[in-house]
Amino acid sequence: MKISIILPIYNTPVCILKSCFDSVLNQTVNDYELIVVDDGSDESCRNAIDRFASENSLAKVIHKKNEGVSVARNLGMSMSTGDYILFLDSDNTLPEYTIESYLKYFDADYDIIIGQSILLNRTIDNDIDKIEKFDYSKQNLKCSICVQETEDWRKLVSHLLTGQEKELSYEQGYYADGPCGKIYKSSIARTVCFPTELKWNEDTVWLLNLIKQCKIAFIIPDFVYNNISYQYSATKQFRKNCINEF
Repeated sequence: MKISIILPIYNTPVCILKSCFDSVLNQTVNDYELIVVDDGSDESCRNAIDRFASENSLAKVIHKKNEGVSVARNLGMSMSTGDYILFLDSDNTLPEYTIESYLKYFDADYDIIIGQSILLNRTIDNDIDKIEKFDYSKQNLKCSICVQETEDWRKLVSHLLTGQEKELSYEQGYYADGPCGKIYKSSIARTVCFPTELKWNEDTVWLLNLIKQCKIAFIIPDFVYNNISYQYSATKQFRKNCINEF
């Protein structure tokens, strides 16, 4: 099984971008391709993308005009050749065992494998990205869950939207309501486009539309995604048109 990692980028600070690229390069298993979609970044970011990508022989870079993250993700999916698709945001990282974890639970019948995300903090000091340390090995993890029956799908969707299903709740990790922290069967993922007309929660809308096409999901307790809080990320920046967008 090969995983296509889709990485859209738009003007991410270079030090943060390095952390993201390094987390892919440092995976314990290299059965993947990295598809980088530069969504019209400025020259400094564009040059950094090319430099970091050149360090990974499994990376492919696409430079394009700025059209938004949904267009970038859709393009990345269309260019992918893997059996499964994984989404990574450029201000986040993957734990080094992410791909290995997915392979450990892999079954060709699973349309989605859903892992835990962990929320971490970062500081930037003298252009050095410092990410909060987390011990992935000391968690009291629950068992994996196969989602196949209608009622189980209802519980999963309810938890993704509310986080209130006790069976799927953890003290630190969580199951995200967007595309990250999961892998998807490519043959299904490519049939569902991210909605380019939305600027809010387009990733959750995509996930719900994709779930409607799936028959079996497998929920695993492993940490597979680092969601790193950053004050200048797209969701935290003030945009003068945000009320109209909403």
